[in-house]
Amino acid sequence: MRRTTVLDPATVVSIRAIFLHREHRVTLDEAARMLGWTRARLKEAIDAGEISVVEMCGGKRVIEIRELAHYAVYEWPFHVIEKALGREASLIIPPALRTRKLTLRLPQCYIQLLEILASENQQSVTKYLELMCDELLFNEKERLTALLPYGVEAYYWPLEVPEDLS
Repeated sequence: MRRTTVLDPATVVSIRAIFLHREHRVTLDEAARMLGWTRARLKEAIDAGEISVVEMCGGKRVIEIRELAHYAVYEWPFHVIEKALGREASLIIPPALRTRKLTLRLPQCYIQLLEILASENQQSVTKYLELMCDELLFNEKERLTALLPYGVEAYYWPLEVPEDLS
């Protein structure tokens, strides 16, 4: 029996609004709408340093669309982003970050460990493992650069790779 992921329609709308947006920047109101948040929730995220704001000439505050995409990558698992984007996923997500199914067998205690840690972080096991792989990639980036050519780009996507690492 094949299991399929059923996505919340609001999640699909948010992901598509962020990743298919054509402008480089959005207003704070647009950003809140894209995320499905109130303006107050967006302000909390900005104040907590979860989302960065750019101040334009004249004091207008905007958010780079890459910043919203970066937040989305940490909010939703890649397979959810892929599914929400549908056919457009292959045009937006770099090849190194496209998902493949992996089946593995682990001791029961390891599975429970992953479930507990993911739950404590209010994440799915899949998202928790993605973030742990990000951490591994970051910690080992110097050594892995030659072995995993697109690893650094994958780690920083959708943001640009810092010049000292590219």
